[in-house]
Amino acid sequence: MGCDYYIDIYLKIEHTNGISYITLSSNRGYFCECAWGVYEKNEDEQPYWHCEEAMELRKKLEAFMLKPRPEVIVYSDKQYKSEFLREKYEPMIMEKIAEKKSKKFTRYTDTGKLKSLDDIISVTKFERRYEPGL
Repeated sequence: MGCDYYIDIYLKIEHTNGISYITLSSNRGYFCECAWGVYEKNEDEQPYWHCEEAMELRKKLEAFMLKPRPEVIVYSDKQYKSEFLREKYEPMIMEKIAEKKSKKFTRYTDTGKLKSLDDIISVTKFERRYEPGL
C-alpha cells in the first residue's frame, strides 16, 4: 500500500573534517481523513469534499503535515545536552567512526571522514518530509 509522504530522520554531525550524516529512521506518513467528516447523502446535496472550503482545508492540512519538526541540538560546546542523548546517540556515532565505507543510497553525502569523537563540533537531529516522487 502506498503512502502520502515520507518522514526521514537524520543526525547531522559537523566535525573538523566536514559533515557526516546518520539515517535514524524512515517512516511513511498519511494525511488525516478527518477533514472530510462523516457524510450521509441526501438527494439534493453535493458532497462536502467537493466544495471550495473543503479543498482549502485539505491544502492547509497537507502543508501542516509536510512541515518538519524543529531541529534538536544533541551535542555542542564539547558536551551532550543530556545524559539520555549521550546514551542514545553515542553508540551510533561510534559505529559511524568505525565504518570503512559510506553507505550507498543515502539522501545526504558525507563531505569528510569522521575519525574520532574529539573531532565533533556539533550534532543535530533533523527530519525531512516529502511526497513520493519528489
